[in-house]
Amino acid sequence: MLTHSKSTLFLLLCSLLFTSTFL
Repeated sequence: MLTHSKSTLFLLLCSLLFTSTFL
């Protein structure tokens, strides 16, 4: 469960970074 949470967090961070770059 901890690994899954970490994976989700990483994905969210990537998404945020991608959006930031897009803007």
